[in-house]
Amino acid sequence: MANLEARVTALEGQTDRQDSAIDGLRAEIALMRSEMATRTDIADVRREMADLRREMGDLRTEVNRRIDLLNAKVDRQFVWLTGIMVTGFVTMIGAVIGVMFRVNSGG
Repeated sequence: MANLEARVTALEGQTDRQDSAIDGLRAEIALMRSEMATRTDIADVRREMADLRREMGDLRTEVNRRIDLLNAKVDRQFVWLTGIMVTGFVTMIGAVIGVMFRVNSGG
């Protein structure tokens, strides 16, 4: 029974600490709301949002430009790689044909 009472007491202590922390948060939120109401004007908020939208548009443009550059680089590398592979295959086929003619001609 004493163990159960100790557990209940510990839980009550934790609950009290959580309640006081929540009360502190509520007080901080109320303070922030009052500060926001006195310090910010709706026009300021709209101006900040417009600036943020402009910056996001600039960022989107920059990211798209970089992606386009990367795609062009990858395309170039793919063309080079394909050319190298085709050249290698043609060389190998030529060598095989050369060996076949040499063997067939008895040379």
